[in-house]
Amino acid sequence: MVIFPWWTEAQKDLAGELEKFADEKTPEAQELVWRRKYPYSIIEEMGRRGWLGAIIPEEYGGSLSKMGYTGSCMVMEQISRISLVNMQYIVTMCNAYMILKFGRETLKKEFLPKMARGEILAALTVTEPYAGNDSAGVETTARRENGSYILNGKKRFITAAGASDIYVILARTSEDPEAIKKHKHLTMFIVEKKAPGFTVERINELTGFDNMYNAYLDLREVKVDPSKVIGDIGDGWEILMSMVNYERLLASASALGPMGESLRYANFHLQRRIQFGQPTFDLPTNQFKVADIIIR
Repeated sequence: MVIFPWWTEAQKDLAGELEKFADEKTPEAQELVWRRKYPYSIIEEMGRRGWLGAIIPEEYGGSLSKMGYTGSCMVMEQISRISLVNMQYIVTMCNAYMILKFGRETLKKEFLPKMARGEILAALTVTEPYAGNDSAGVETTARRENGSYILNGKKRFITAAGASDIYVILARTSEDPEAIKKHKHLTMFIVEKKAPGFTVERINELTGFDNMYNAYLDLREVKVDPSKVIGDIGDGWEILMSMVNYERLLASASALGPMGESLRYANFHLQRRIQFGQPTFDLPTNQFKVADIIIR
């Protein structure tokens, strides 16, 4: 990992700790992939080390002063080298972000300390059968009834569904044309895994998701207390758009790990293979190719 001069001393120490962790966990991570077992053990260790609380203030059990947003990206870069556990990390961190930035104090105290320790894993549910990139077009509804909200709908291709303990649900709370025009028709709800009417329909087997769950969800008359609303009614779009900026940052960081590993394996192969009486790496043509990869 490249050490940047503007990093704090704590972040520089974290870089070494992360690199060592990734190297040590590689055999275990690979075995979990081949056995198609969810990487709970790795996530639990990350929680014990405080990495799941990177952006969570210390008052809620996090490690914000030590790690911060830069630290969370450092975690993504290193763990993406070894396993799709980075997918669970990114959705849990994004949910923590939404609760931290928009949630009531009661939500922060209830969920953030446990999320920071890895005791609660989270999933974000937006995609639906007829709403993919058009997040504003979700059809899952939430109606007010007897002091609660009743959710009905289906979610598709939800990362970490089935393994997660809480689910942040984007649902429609208004059909008013003026509200829809202003993107004020959506609201974020927190639904716990064991809520009556909440079902993980099936775990998908997707290419590249060998030991990372991706599932279909079904919500039928799921009762949600108003205290489990993130922000206010109608704030769903604003919350989502704020969160995706952080999500894109983490996603970009997660690309660095596999890129570095690919280069490392290419370098290993070039040094091991012999052509014309010398390692293939010594051929200028291959050196130019490797240099081009590094530059790009």
